[in-house]
Amino acid sequence: MLNSTVVTRFKESYWSVTMSPEKRTSSTMFTTIDSNLGQIENLRFLEALGANVIGIDLFGEGATDRIADLLARHPKPLLLFCDNGNKREEVRRFAPLLSGGDFLAVHDWGSEFFESDVPSNLEMVWPDPPEASGLTRWFCVRTSANTDP
Repeated sequence: MLNSTVVTRFKESYWSVTMSPEKRTSSTMFTTIDSNLGQIENLRFLEALGANVIGIDLFGEGATDRIADLLARHPKPLLLFCDNGNKREEVRRFAPLLSGGDFLAVHDWGSEFFESDVPSNLEMVWPDPPEASGLTRWFCVRTSANTDP
């Protein structure tokens, strides 16, 4: 459930997914992907927590297949957070890899990503989020039963 997942911003390049204590199991996974692992300020901390830290070019050859494989191995529902330099391309490439009931969040709403960029299979979860969340928009992937015709 979305309310059992908290996304907290610690530093500009570091996001963490924290599950409530009753949800912490061996099947809980956190994966972060960056094209330059040297820029991840908390790399050793993430690795110590058991995070799957991967260095790949999101738009490079074979990246979409590799990310599809990673997403398929994560417990469902999953949350995909897009905050790279090209949010439109991230969402275009990776939103189709999500299943009904999964979540997608996009940072820099209104400056780098707009309502016209939202694919039809995504439904905004918080149309008017709290002021603190103003730059990030949260979406749920529609299931086939609630997809627009």
